[in-house]
Amino acid sequence: QPEIAALRKVQHRNVLRLHRLVVVGDSASAGKSSVLLVSELLEADLFESLEAMHLRAQRPRPEHIRWLGRELLSGLSAIHEAGVLHRDLKPENVMLAGPGSPSGCAAKLVDFGQAKDVRSSKARRADWTAYVATRWYRAPELLLGAARYTGAVDVWACGVLLAEALTGRPVFPGDSPSNQLFKIAATLGAPQTSWPDAPRIAAAAGVPLPSSAGSGAGVARLLP
Repeated sequence: QPEIAALRKVQHRNVLRLHRLVVVGDSASAGKSSVLLVSELLEADLFESLEAMHLRAQRPRPEHIRWLGRELLSGLSAIHEAGVLHRDLKPENVMLAGPGSPSGCAAKLVDFGQAKDVRSSKARRADWTAYVATRWYRAPELLLGAARYTGAVDVWACGVLLAEALTGRPVFPGDSPSNQLFKIAATLGAPQTSWPDAPRIAAAAGVPLPSSAGSGAGVARLLP
């Protein structure tokens, strides 16, 4: 399973620590046993923490966002160096450890169910699915159906997550893949320099970008 393989491969303070596996049921009979993952105990996920702050009409302070960014990027750097893409980074998949935990205060990447080991022989042979990541955190190349991509899809999701934590609301709440891409381009502008082929690829995929795309003037409106 990708989750077990990823957690065994990466040992880092910003990645969930797997202690052991427990097989429940008859391991000799297919379909009659379950594998349980025994991991470190963590207090709450980021989604729950942000929701609790929202109910109290509070927002994280900028220094908290900077801390969170360092923690998440440190974890992503570790898994990417090991050849693993997470592919489903979102607030629900970030757990928070308190000062009493063995690793101290930390944000940890969890739920590697969609993880991909890009160095495996299978990954090198076949195309990869673009239908990964929760839509609101899905990178543009995934929305356009890319058959190959990099750890940049995780970094994109991290940036969207941090912006959501800072503003207190979803940044690109699209209701379909095409609407998601439209919202991204309308806010950030078309990536004419970093990805000049994006408008052509989007048009070929039947997802025309908004005519106003290009300035990125909507970024300022995101910030509190």
